[in-house]
Amino acid sequence: MVHINIDPILFRWGAITIGWHGLWLMAGLFIAYQVFIHEGQRRGIDPDQLVRLLVWSTIAGFIGARLLYVLQNWETYAAQPARIPMLYEGGIRLYGGLIACTIVMVVYARSKNLSFWSLADAMAVALPVGEIIARIGCTINGDVWGEATGGSWGLVYWHPNASIPAHLRGIPTFPIPTMLQIWNAGLLVLLLVLRKRLHLPGSLFLTCMMVYSLGRFIIGICQSQKQILFGLKQTQLVSLGVISLGILLLLYLRTRTSSQ
Repeated sequence: MVHINIDPILFRWGAITIGWHGLWLMAGLFIAYQVFIHEGQRRGIDPDQLVRLLVWSTIAGFIGARLLYVLQNWETYAAQPARIPMLYEGGIRLYGGLIACTIVMVVYARSKNLSFWSLADAMAVALPVGEIIARIGCTINGDVWGEATGGSWGLVYWHPNASIPAHLRGIPTFPIPTMLQIWNAGLLVLLLVLRKRLHLPGSLFLTCMMVYSLGRFIIGICQSQKQILFGLKQTQLVSLGVISLGILLLLYLRTRTSSQ
């Protein structure tokens, strides 16, 4: 059993607030972007183009990740709209950030005559690296919580500023952030093995998204969310959608390549 009694707010000075969540998120982004630039250069993409893309994708990613979280918790934020920009409280959704970044990458690739799928494959390896690091902040913040384990093991949050609901404070819960880190570590190893074996542009990225989503579906069983459809939770339904879309796109790429 791991007891967490750390204040999620690391530093506060007037209106300026810095939290552990934001600190580790920025660390994860920084390392992930270094990996992305390395992978892009390995694929022959101009590093200056990669840096420009990073600027726009970072802005879009933050907006998309926060927007999806706000929409998923609209009742709370509709009543307190001033809390929407308070990222130090935690509350982002990776899928929202990925959707926004993908849109930016499509637009940028077309405007600069670059291969979108090569950019996506370069990003694939960076994604699990960034999440492994960023989830440290989620562990401290308590903003991705699991169901009660019902036993004497799990994460136990005590600090009143933790994002975990009050009824789960002081109760052992499934360590969702740690489970995601372990899954992403396995995903990273898989991608490093496959990156020189998958020659079809886009296949590495789609493999990354499908395997990642499979993990989110499985781990979602232990995550504390309301069941929405057929006994499945929101994260699980989104994961199924991403897996289905990934399969369709992979079949499309293979068909297009074989017909050329």
